[in-house]
Amino acid sequence: MLYAINDGKPHSQKEICEHWLVPKTTINTIIKECINAGYIVLVASNHTKEKEISLTVKGQEYTRTIMNQVYKLERRAMERTLASYSPEFVQAIEQFTAYLKEEAEHFSDGE
Repeated sequence: MLYAINDGKPHSQKEICEHWLVPKTTINTIIKECINAGYIVLVASNHTKEKEISLTVKGQEYTRTIMNQVYKLERRAMERTLASYSPEFVQAIEQFTAYLKEEAEHFSDGE
């Protein structure tokens, strides 16, 4: 969930579930835990009944700490991977991601 809300844009639980393909019950449980920890609040949106997830100051600090560690680990893992494989690896992963997104869209459309 931290990936989803770390972009500075407002997000609803529904949006996160659909975009990240995470079950509603999982997101709801995580949201409740984060509210109890003081990391997020739910804010009513003007144009929809869905509430938007908003990081508190404590949540921003927590997210920054955790995500900086995650980004560092990802960068190091990618550097090691590129040292072992050609840069075409990145192109293959990008293509895989595009195909995965297409398949997920068809799946959510009921196919």
